Amino acid sequence: MGRRGHGEGTIYREKDGTWRAALSIPAEEGGGRKYFRAQTRSEVQQKLTAARRAQDDGIGQVSNRQTVAQFLTSWLETIKPTMDYGAWRRHEQFVRLHILPHIGSTRLVALSAQQVQALYADRLAVGLSTSSVHHLHATLHKALNDAERLRLVARNVSAVVNVPRMAESEIHPLSQEEARKLLRAARGTRLAALYALALATGMRQSEMLGLQWPEVDLDAALIRVRWQLKHEEGRWVWKQPKPWSATGC
Repeated sequence: MGRRGHGEGTIYREKDGTWRAALSIPAEEGGGRKYFRAQTRSEVQQKLTAARRAQDDGIGQVSNRQTVAQFLTSWLETIKPTMDYGAWRRHEQFVRLHILPHIGSTRLVALSAQQVQALYADRLAVGLSTSSVHHLHATLHKALNDAERLRLVARNVSAVVNVPRMAESEIHPLSQEEARKLLRAARGTRLAALYALALATGMRQSEMLGLQWPEVDLDAALIRVRWQLKHEEGRWVWKQPKPWSATGC
């Protein structure tokens, strides 16, 4: 066993050149010592510092065995009550479909920026758009920010990763003639009024589904968007919409 680092006490160098640190666990938390290993002194110091902070803050999670999958699964349940279901569902899909199959088995404290960078490159290689990779990055970055705040990791490694530049996509709205053709084709069907409303106002689908007669003023040619109707987890729910101004008809 090599000499300990000067003034560090619990950090020392092994014969194979790697660095190791030990943290004493209080008796009320099971006792014993927890060990951390890294290739450099600074890396093992970061791991030890994160564990000490967690211990000092009473978080209790000083184990370096928690995987990315275990953390993200718990994280998704934690944030679910705090956000719109649609936004949460997008986070859940990126975690389940793209993050867990690739880095889920990695220990959270051992996750590296290089692994995250490789994840983004792989997703682009299999055909995921740059826009989707940006959303993937936003999900992972948010989760790792929370992990850093809870002292579960020393730093958010996704913060130093190069995210691919989003390709600009041009929106091609219907021309007036195309809109007329759509309305002619829908004439006489039960959804004709819905198509006309969508073309005239640009309302979101959930807002049109949540529209009720008290919110429609035909004389003033005014619609007040006060509710939206969404299908979430097998049931229909009423919600207040995102910020939206009154729409003229």
